[in-house]
Amino acid sequence: MKRHVRLLAALLLSCLLAGCAFGDPLAERMPALGTPQPVDPAPEPAGEGWFIVDMYYRYLDEPMLAAEPRACADDQLATIISAWMEGPQESQGLTPLLPSGVRLISAELRGSLAIITLSGEFYSVMPYVPGAWRSDASWVERVNVQHRLRVQALVNTVIESGLCSSVQLMIHNAATGQPDRPLLATLSILSDTDDPNETLGEQYRNTQNVLTPARTLSLILDAGGKRNAAALYPYLALRDSRGEKRPPQEEIATLLQAVDTLTAIVDPSTTVTSAQNTAATVSCSLSFVTRSGERIDDTFIPVRLIKEEGIWKIELPTLLRILRLS
Repeated sequence: MKRHVRLLAALLLSCLLAGCAFGDPLAERMPALGTPQPVDPAPEPAGEGWFIVDMYYRYLDEPMLAAEPRACADDQLATIISAWMEGPQESQGLTPLLPSGVRLISAELRGSLAIITLSGEFYSVMPYVPGAWRSDASWVERVNVQHRLRVQALVNTVIESGLCSSVQLMIHNAATGQPDRPLLATLSILSDTDDPNETLGEQYRNTQNVLTPARTLSLILDAGGKRNAAALYPYLALRDSRGEKRPPQEEIATLLQAVDTLTAIVDPSTTVTSAQNTAATVSCSLSFVTRSGERIDDTFIPVRLIKEEGIWKIELPTLLRILRLS
């Protein structure tokens, strides 16, 4: 996957002029149709006959996706999809998105479009979902999130393999023996129309729910500003660079009570990733309002994140510094 390494000095100005504010991710929903985005080149060989492909899965119970690099025996579309369907292999914290029984019926390339047909089990809920989930609003939303992430993870995995620039998902109809486009409502994807029969069209790479360094920092700052330790804790490094262990969540909750009212702006274009993809720096601008009403602006703050088990995380000393707690 290509790295977006920019000249930080030149881009600091763009952070102020074109910064992106991020809201509560739990309130966001995946769009019905993605928009074309730059596609990474074909996967690089990892030894003779092997190809490395980033495969996307859910991170814990968060409404977010993260990638696990996987070595595939070849760069055939069916090989990559089958490997993704096996679920995460190495990364702790990544969870499967497919229920048992889902089968790959067919996979073909038509120019830059990948047409993927899966069995009807793709619609099924995960085994941990209670049988009466439809009568519980909280479970309905959890299932909806799972279905949306399921589609987005498959689409991103296939497109980032470099084999195509868009994906058309089809579901095998056991009654007719033919593939059908799935209904948006069945996949819990919002429609731009009121048509209950609208189907899923051609899909493109979508990073709205992907844990990039900038997106991760936005989630951290959002949780910190809301003094929400439960939301922040999954993104706090288990150990910092001094070898100090992450404190219990209760201690983090106590620390966050001292955080002033916070508004944060993160500019993804300022992301600089290390050559080994183990650390990243993202610039942000923070605006604090103290309990006495004083406003304090911190602009162009470089924040370092580290990759831990495939997930971008922040070290506690860094968190305390940017939140003005140290």
